[in-house]
Amino acid sequence: MSEDFREYVKKLFNIEELFEKPEPLKGIRILDCTYVVLGPSSVDYLAEFGAEVIKFEDKDGDTMRYVTPFAYFYKNMSPGLQEQNHNKYWVGMDLRHPKAKELFLSLVEKCDVMVENLTPGRMAQWGLSYKDLKEINPGLIYLSLSGFGHWGPWAGRTSYDAIAQSQGGLSSITGYEERGPIKSGVWIADWIGGLMGAIAILAALNYRERTGEGQFIDY
Repeated sequence: MSEDFREYVKKLFNIEELFEKPEPLKGIRILDCTYVVLGPSSVDYLAEFGAEVIKFEDKDGDTMRYVTPFAYFYKNMSPGLQEQNHNKYWVGMDLRHPKAKELFLSLVEKCDVMVENLTPGRMAQWGLSYKDLKEINPGLIYLSLSGFGHWGPWAGRTSYDAIAQSQGGLSSITGYEERGPIKSGVWIADWIGGLMGAIAILAALNYRERTGEGQFIDY
């Protein structure tokens, strides 16, 4: 091992220089209203590049808190939840209360991006659709992640990873031929979908930098 490489490695683990790494998304604030894997992983990619992420949970919390192959974890902080949601601030509130909704809207006003992965139409029922929120933040980038989108014959259908794998054809080439289609052992559709969502946000941020306009992304 060369001396130059040794010095390079030392610098990587020098605590005095650890936080000097340039963050490409520093100054970008994201309101993360997502659950389970697809949405949280999408935002998590951006958090790892320096974006400030505020994860919102309703009174019941992220479903991923209770999804675990092991047992009960302290405050329902399952490994899966922590894996998809590191590098984030957390806030919880019950939007049925007017004061909570007021606080939520104040967060939207201060954010560059908002991401949700609820069933299409649910946010509109609460008065929190892109059409509603762009009135208070015209430059907002709003990413809605769902299985089948907001338009088209299947719009509004709920979905999750296994359905996405089946509809995309992945299940038909997974497993043994004599056993028929089977789901992949990991949430591969959610992870890939999350990555594509993150890339869509980066493209929208680039567009806003050039035009000053926010936009709605139906993915």
